[in-house]
Amino acid sequence: IIKENSLLPAVCGRVCLHPCETACRRKDVEEPIAIMALKGFVTDNVPYEAPAKIEQSQDQKVAIIGSGPAGLAAAYDLIRMGYGVTVFEALSVAGGMMVVGVPEHRLPREVLKRDIDYIQALGVEIKTDSPVDLGKGLDDMLGEGYGAVLLSLGAHRGQKPSIPGTNLEGTMVGTTFMKDVNLGNETAVGKRVLIVGGGNVAMDCARAAVRLGAEEVQIACLECSKEDMLAETSDIEQAEEEGVLFHPGLSLKRVLDAGGKVAGAECVEVANLEFDRDGRPTFDELIGTERTVDADTIIFAIGQAPDLTGLSADGDIESSMRGTLAADPEVMMTGRRGVFTAGDCFTGATTIIDAISSGQKAAFYM
Repeated sequence: IIKENSLLPAVCGRVCLHPCETACRRKDVEEPIAIMALKGFVTDNVPYEAPAKIEQSQDQKVAIIGSGPAGLAAAYDLIRMGYGVTVFEALSVAGGMMVVGVPEHRLPREVLKRDIDYIQALGVEIKTDSPVDLGKGLDDMLGEGYGAVLLSLGAHRGQKPSIPGTNLEGTMVGTTFMKDVNLGNETAVGKRVLIVGGGNVAMDCARAAVRLGAEEVQIACLECSKEDMLAETSDIEQAEEEGVLFHPGLSLKRVLDAGGKVAGAECVEVANLEFDRDGRPTFDELIGTERTVDADTIIFAIGQAPDLTGLSADGDIESSMRGTLAADPEVMMTGRRGVFTAGDCFTGATTIIDAISSGQKAAFYM
């Protein structure tokens, strides 16, 4: 029953933000039903059985660029509609940000692989190490007989604030840091690590830094209390249990330089924080509250954007003011007929369950 609509049940049983529980009416009595935990329990205790392969019954096949939750969701629905489905993944492993963004202590790789194996067993072909050029590559695909193409590129490019010192040795962005950690690349952090940001990526970076041997890990964020932070309460609590220190209500003014390397950050306390519709913050700096946070490594986890390298500036497929792909908000087709988009590269960085929903909606209109 779970798999009728949920293509990644083992994943969603562990790292979902469970908006279903927020809407659960049982919370009006006591607490909402623990839907996420129950889903995880079921998937962990039902023996894996590979499904029967679904033979292609439709005349056309589709190409999906990106094997994150949005791309896999679209593939799952389209293969069951009878279309041939091929997924092209630039990385050496399938899963998108689920495998390079989420740390293994939160999402064991064998759990993710189990869900992806099920999708492949249905007949979905996944080609790793297969980057696609957003210009000529799309032309080739549409010319090779794919009836539609879905761009589900994710949002892998981390962002840094426009303050002095962000290019010093010892600064990095959270997406790159977590990607290196998860792919087993050599990843070094100093003794004193400062994470900037208040979301789940910041928590993942902090807890990964602890596991890499940092002696002190701190988090600075604009939100004025831990209750206001965007990260899951359980992730914040677990980070605290592991010794991570929190500095809510702080904004970085500049990164301190010591011979070209990070020596810390000059910060100021803030108040009246608000975010606009596109997630951009506005706040008041409190005069006289300036202070320095010592650090030799600073990791920025303040936002993500898709990598649209190769997209023609004067082509039919356009980007939005936010740096995401522009498309019809209802049918999710870009300015080029037959080319659709879904997930974080269209909506901006969201959650796994939001990306799944986006991919399923795109599949319907494709």
